[in-house]
Amino acid sequence: PGYVKLKKLQTNRFDSNLLWILIKGLLCDNSFSSIKVYENIKITSNKFILSWCFKKNFNRRGIYHDTYFNINTRETTNYLWILLSEDNFIPKEIPKNVIIFQINRNNFILRIFNFIKCFSYLLFRHNFSFAKIYHYIFSNTQSALNLFNKIKTKILLKNINTLILPYEGQVLQKILIKEIRLVNPKAKIFGYLHSALPALPAEYIYDRNYCPDKLFYHGKSYKEILSRKLYWPK
Repeated sequence: PGYVKLKKLQTNRFDSNLLWILIKGLLCDNSFSSIKVYENIKITSNKFILSWCFKKNFNRRGIYHDTYFNINTRETTNYLWILLSEDNFIPKEIPKNVIIFQINRNNFILRIFNFIKCFSYLLFRHNFSFAKIYHYIFSNTQSALNLFNKIKTKILLKNINTLILPYEGQVLQKILIKEIRLVNPKAKIFGYLHSALPALPAEYIYDRNYCPDKLFYHGKSYKEILSRKLYWPK
């Protein structure tokens, strides 16, 4: 919807191409069908790492190698890994300090059904305020909330004293950071800016409630942008 709003301001008209973008966004945001959890937790820890995983990240013995931090689960046995599977691959052997969340997506018909269900829920929740419904229905907030709710059924947030993540300003990351701080204000959260900032880095604007305590990055130019343009503390 943000892109559509910008194009509409630029051209001052609404064409069929923009409508198609909105429809695709709706179907994508309502594509989640179920979230399955795979784990083999044999240790206890209050230190966690949140990341994404693909089939290529696992070796034959199921050891996970994280390409963002260039470390693996065998080297970090004092941390519990929260992995979000991007390609639905689940290794036959899961490390003892790993929990994997597999997100299954709906077919076209079920996406439409999910949209109707989500729209009806938001309609009553926001007292038929179409301005608020428009904000939520055209975002991935609802999908992120579904995934967050699944995560907190498996992990007690108040037990998280340290969280490390490759920070991208995603909705799920912001929800998780906020909720951890609510139940454990002393928790330390560290983010790693692993890629170049986008041309319009609005999701990286600093907010104490939703951003890491410390953000690691490459180069002085990032510090200039983050502190002077995006309001991160020095």
